[in-house]
Amino acid sequence: MRASTWNIPRFLQFFDETIDGGLVVPRGMLTTVTELAAQAGSKLDLADERAAGTTQAFTCSAVLTWPQQEAVQVLIGHDLGCWSRRPERARP
Repeated sequence: MRASTWNIPRFLQFFDETIDGGLVVPRGMLTTVTELAAQAGSKLDLADERAAGTTQAFTCSAVLTWPQQEAVQVLIGHDLGCWSRRPERARP
């Protein structure tokens, strides 16, 4: 027997519309939206209205390996990123 799909939207909506006809999209979708607009022959007028936030200071007592240090340096240069690693295989 299948689970009911009643009241579950058929399409996911990742954007919101403003009163004046603008779109609000998550940062992670910016590249996709830009590429789709270019394919359609459209031009985007972007306004980054994110809150600046406040600077925070954190300390870390872990000792990073050389590959981890390199990964941190790469991430620092980007506005959006995720640092992850593949899980280790179970050892007998």
